Order: sequence, then structure tokens, then C-alpha cells
Amino acid sequence: MSKINSLIIWLSKPSSIALFLGFYLVFIIFMLPKLSGEMQSTPPIDLAFTYTVNEVYTWIEAYGEEGRHAYMVGEMTIDIIYPIIYTALLIGILGYMTSYKEDPRLYGIRWLVITPLAIWFFDLLENTGIVLMLYRFPEQLNNVAVLTSFATTIKWSFAAFVVTATIMTSIRRLVQYIKR
Repeated sequence: MSKINSLIIWLSKPSSIALFLGFYLVFIIFMLPKLSGEMQSTPPIDLAFTYTVNEVYTWIEAYGEEGRHAYMVGEMTIDIIYPIIYTALLIGILGYMTSYKEDPRLYGIRWLVITPLAIWFFDLLENTGIVLMLYRFPEQLNNVAVLTSFATTIKWSFAAFVVTATIMTSIRRLVQYIKR
């Protein structure tokens, strides 16, 4: 547990947050638009909150052969690295905002700092399902589509929770700063 604690403390440093924010911005500005551009006008499955089996296979068909291949390659490269970056960034921000190291009164909410790991986990499950559906197309893996949609919905639900928690802890931190 001390190695995890040390990692969280390191990620919570402003310099670490700045580093991962830089990586995150590179991905958002340069990498993800390139991937989306190769898929024509149909949005990536990853960005939907939920979808039906029919919807996902309509999208997969609309990508075309080249788009499916590009999406699959992106899922197995860019979308493996990207979740690591945003997970580290979110853990760092939450660790910093909750005063993870300094404030013993916050010991009870330390679990909040590791909730981005849930986003990462469900994102990886989602990516696995997407790659499997893309690879096996035109065969339709209905059960995989349903489970992948479930993973996508859970991922975005955790993301909404983490964003809300980040905003709330930021407000708390700002109020503490103003009171000093």
C-alpha cells in the first residue's frame, strides 16, 4: 500500500499534474482529431453514452473498411496510452484538491482519489469490446455489443462523478484558501 500511496502523492504534486496535463493536451489537440478524422463523419463509439446493438453496427458499417482498420489500430495504440494519461491526471488533481498528504481529517475520503481507476478499467473493457466487434465485422457479436455499451455507460457515469468531485473539491480548496 505504501507504493500506491507514494505514487498518489507524486501524482498530486503540481509539477506532476502539469506534466500529465501537457500529455493530455497533446492527445486532445493532435492525436484524437487524427483518429476521428479517419473515421469519416460517423462519431467514435467511445464517445457515445450508450448505444444499442443496431446503432453500434450501423456505425461500424459506416466507418468503411479503412475507417474500421484505423479505429482498431487507434484503440490498440492511442486508446491504451490515453486512459493512462487521463487517469494519472485525474488522480493527481483529486489528490491535490483533497490535500491527500497533508490533511488527516480527509482520511475518510481518500478512496475518492482512486475513483479515476474505475474510468480506466471500464474504458479498457470498452476498448476490448470495440476492437472485437471491429475485427469480427461483418459478423455481429450481439452479446459483446451489449456488454461494451454497458462498459461505455459505466465509464461515462464514473467520469461524470469524477468531474463533479473535482469541481467540488476545487471549490472546497478555494474556500479554504480564501479563509486564510
